[in-house]
Amino acid sequence: MGRSDRWDLHLEVIVNTTIYLTAEQEELIRRFAEISKTEESSPLKKVKKAARKITKAMGLD
Repeated sequence: MGRSDRWDLHLEVIVNTTIYLTAEQEELIRRFAEISKTEESSPLKKVKKAARKITKAMGLD
């Protein structure tokens, strides 16, 4: 692949959620958010890691 030009990788994530939650649903979302803050392998970190691998595999790094 040996190309010297670089490309931007754009990712759009759309999350649809309801605004009407039960108390239990709200608590579960709050717990998930708290775990994601402290967890070393959060979903965002996994996406960034995958993007870096793709960029490297394409020779764009």
